[in-house]
Amino acid sequence: SWSNVSDSRFSESAELITTDRLEINGKIRTRILSPNTKYEAYLIVKVTKRAYGLDLVPAETCVKSKSGQIVKNTAYLCCLDEKKQQLKRLVYGNREERMASTVKAVGGDGKRREPKGRDDGR
Repeated sequence: SWSNVSDSRFSESAELITTDRLEINGKIRTRILSPNTKYEAYLIVKVTKRAYGLDLVPAETCVKSKSGQIVKNTAYLCCLDEKKQQLKRLVYGNREERMASTVKAVGGDGKRREPKGRDDGR
């Protein structure tokens, strides 16, 4: 559902309650972009404290250009929370390790690819 979130810089925000798949499609007029310049796409999310599972297994990401070039990657949608991790291990045992071993989300530096805080404090 679309709603107005008081601490958001956007006029409308979507609240996602439960899902196992989310596809976002968009178009960019590439004529306005500078040639021979690298661009990046960011997904801005606010994860509530009650969110579950976003730090267990990385999400698959994919960006496709009009020319058909596809860039696939993986990233965690939530930062690792050690206290939550301890509780999950008590409840779920080694299920997390088995799931995570099927998909890795690490960058070239060997660190987890996970969300970063924004510079504007939001």
